[in-house]
Amino acid sequence: MDKQAQIIKSITKDNKYSLRTQISLSVALRRAVDAKRKLYGETLAEYLRKAILMRLMAEETEENELAILAKAVVGSVSKNRGGWKNIKNINTWQKRTRQKEGCHRS
Repeated sequence: MDKQAQIIKSITKDNKYSLRTQISLSVALRRAVDAKRKLYGETLAEYLRKAILMRLMAEETEENELAILAKAVVGSVSKNRGGWKNIKNINTWQKRTRQKEGCHRS
């Protein structure tokens, strides 16, 4: 378990809400939040705490998935088989490739 996952785990166990935080919401956003939280019978504070925790967890999941993808990609192409060995000028190659694909910007 990485550091952020440990932090999230400790947050979910912490039920002492001792720090008072003030935020400003637009009228439209507040109405939308109020409508949703009332469906679940939650206070504004409960709803916002859950929303924050869900965001933290989603970002943790995304970071883990990106790390797994990076590990899978890095090293999957051998040093001499990347296809770049014969490219002398990347700008010229890029321009030609874009012209062939019809997406070159003049």
